[in-house]
Amino acid sequence: EFMNGVFLLLHHVGSTFSICALCIGSFVLSQGLLAAVMPTIVQHWFVLLRYYNRWVYIAAMILIEIWFQLEVAAISQQSQPRNVRLAALCMAASHWGMFFVGGIQLVYELQS
Repeated sequence: EFMNGVFLLLHHVGSTFSICALCIGSFVLSQGLLAAVMPTIVQHWFVLLRYYNRWVYIAAMILIEIWFQLEVAAISQQSQPRNVRLAALCMAASHWGMFFVGGIQLVYELQS
């Protein structure tokens, strides 16, 4: 639970930084940046599916996560300002961490 909380905090730090930077004009809302934000929005649409069918939820999250990681990789290859790349790295690291912790929790629950 502690590690899940740490990665959730990192996720919200990255997203809050991005939103604030967009609001003050430090980030320019480009097509690449918008493309990277869309998977995280779509992920939140499917959260309630967790309570209906856990395996469909897990499959949906994995597919959306792959989409998100591809978009972040595309941003890192574009000539973006350092703060955009830093926010993208923060979000990607938090997603990898939450994916790892979720996998450990799933294995632990299946063994119990």
